[in-house]
Parts: sequence; structure tokens; C-alpha cells
Amino acid sequence: MFCYIIDKKIITFEEELDSNLYNYQKLSTEETNFYLQNPTASISEIINQELTVQVIDLNEYKENCIAKVSEMSFELRRRIYDDYKLMNVPLGFYSESEKNDIASVCSKFRNEFYRLKAAIQAAKTIEEVNEIVATNKYSEIN
Repeated sequence: MFCYIIDKKIITFEEELDSNLYNYQKLSTEETNFYLQNPTASISEIINQELTVQVIDLNEYKENCIAKVSEMSFELRRRIYDDYKLMNVPLGFYSESEKNDIASVCSKFRNEFYRLKAAIQAAKTIEEVNEIVATNKYSEIN
């Protein structure tokens, strides 16, 4: 088996490519063996024959997840009540019942966001953060 870097991907061939016709970077035997043992490795990891460990800062990860659940809250609320409806409430375009419904939905999304935010901030591991985000209650709001 022969491996080449073609368009920033590792491509394997049963036969060696003719170097007179193709100018692709061929992986060495060692690089090929490393690739076969680590098929999800990046090209730089294959060339260096060393897997890099990605260190994830827990606090940074939490902040990113809080931003994601915030955006999710707004997006899902917009599916029920678009922003223009919220802006029209103080202008008196809706009945008391409609205003109360809009306020109730907004309050539920807000409460769920702050519940998630507090739980994420208290989490001790990335796995715990992921579980909190995955088990949000946004879908129960209507």
C-alpha cells in the first residue's frame, strides 16, 4: 500500500504512482505505518509521527457552552415569538392575554438559560458540561 498527500488528504493506492506523471508527496514507510495505526491523525501528526494532545481549558469550554445555550435560547424563542413581536408588546398591539403569553414564554426561556448557566459554571468536568447542555429543557417550552 502506498499513501500520498493529495489536496490536503491522505489517499492510499495499491500500486505506487509514477513520479514522472504525478508530483504528490509520498509518505515514507514509517509515515504510512503511523497513518495506518492512527487513521484520524492530522497530516502534520502523520509527518511528525506524533499525536498531539489537545488540552481543553475547562473554564474556556464552559464560557463557550454558555454562549451556545444563550444563542440556542434566543433561536428557539424566535421560533415561537419573533423579535418584532417582543418589540411590539409595549406599543399596545396585543391583547392582555397575548402579552401575558409572550412574557411567559420569554420568562421560561430566560429561566432555563440561567438554570443551565449556573449548572455549567458549577460543573467539574467537560463531560458534566456536555451532559448539562444535552439535557436542556428548551424543547418543553411552548
